[in-house]
Amino acid sequence: MAGRDGSDGDGPGEPWYAREVGVVLEALSAQQEGLTGADAQQRLRRFGLNEIQRQPGPSWAMVLLRQVKSPLIYALGISAAVALVLGEVANGAVVLAVVVLNAAIGFVQEYRAGKAIQALAALVSSDGAP
Repeated sequence: MAGRDGSDGDGPGEPWYAREVGVVLEALSAQQEGLTGADAQQRLRRFGLNEIQRQPGPSWAMVLLRQVKSPLIYALGISAAVALVLGEVANGAVVLAVVVLNAAIGFVQEYRAGKAIQALAALVSSDGAP
């Protein structure tokens, strides 16, 4: 069976729309009149439904973890700690505030974007109808 790119599975090939009708029908084991009911049922059993696989979005904890999993955040945290140890409370506090604010803004943006993507995916019906 053919891949998404129009190839026959043996690597990149000519796109389906650029091929001769007979070549496409032969590659797909189809007829000009379309599939029979039995052919359609057999392909449904073999390949499954023609639908988009939906995956749940990341949890809020994973979104937050991604915001603080960065070498830059680690470096800023260490520099804030060093500043606090050296008695530079104001400098350490400012650096920590920037880190927290950056993480909070990034979290809110990414979490809202994930929710928006889920809402858009919910609008797409499985039968392709609007």
